[in-house]
Amino acid sequence: MTRSSRPATHLNDHSHEDHQRHRLDTAFFALHEGDRPQTPKGQSPVTAKLVREALQQSTEPRTAAEIADEVGVSRATAQRYLAALAEDGKARMALRYGATGRPEHQYDWL
Repeated sequence: MTRSSRPATHLNDHSHEDHQRHRLDTAFFALHEGDRPQTPKGQSPVTAKLVREALQQSTEPRTAAEIADEVGVSRATAQRYLAALAEDGKARMALRYGATGRPEHQYDWL
């Protein structure tokens, strides 16, 4: 059989394979979507895990500066990740007032 005389079903077989592959891919991603850590847009799952674990392992409230030093990120980065944990209801934020200056945010795991 020459190339031009192939039955039309050969073309449909290719589309059927593509459709089946798409269905399998969709099912696979649906099954494993929960495997990925859920982090706010722009946040690294790795950094989020490090910050979360540092706070979870602490026996007392911690500041963003303390978490930043332990994890190896900037204070501002730690503050963003800790604020996201507090917003999600996984951590509690309280203010510690000193003698002068701004109050310091302290976080503890719930």
